Amino acid sequence: PPVKLQELWVESPDSSSAPSRIRLFANPPSLNVDDAAGGVAATQEFLAPAWAPSGRGTAVAVVLKVNFLKFQNLGNLAVYFGRAEGEDEEAAVSVQGFRLCGKV
Repeated sequence: PPVKLQELWVESPDSSSAPSRIRLFANPPSLNVDDAAGGVAATQEFLAPAWAPSGRGTAVAVVLKVNFLKFQNLGNLAVYFGRAEGEDEEAAVSVQGFRLCGKV
């Protein structure tokens, strides 16, 4: 059954590899990496999330509150982790934890 997404929890090994751009796509019909990187409008986008120590070594984490109205009837979710425009887009981005929080 579809879910109502409320927030995402994302963890990265350290602040230097944490993504500075996170794009969410609710129920995308078809999506490739170029589309996700900016070729298609995201349902919601987060720029420069406020990463904070997660309490696990050098790891950092962030909780992203989504626009609840845009994610009420969610059957599929596509997520793009990358660098913001103007940053070194070739620099590695690493995510080691990812949780979705919502209601059925």
